[in-house]
Amino acid sequence: MSDSAGKNSKIIFSPQLANYLLAKGYTIIKLKPKHDNPTESVFVFAIDDGFYEAIDEWRFNNVSES
Repeated sequence: MSDSAGKNSKIIFSPQLANYLLAKGYTIIKLKPKHDNPTESVFVFAIDDGFYEAIDEWRFNNVSES
């Protein structure tokens, strides 16, 4: 894999979502500094079965009511 995310990986910018995905058993394959704020990180995850469904589940459960 190159330095950026490839076809079998996805960059996650939200630490909360990254933590949720880790708790669900998905794997971080790389941590990288954010380009616009190097003191923060982005999380590169391997895309496994159910990965996008887990993201949808997290989004559904974390919608802020305004």
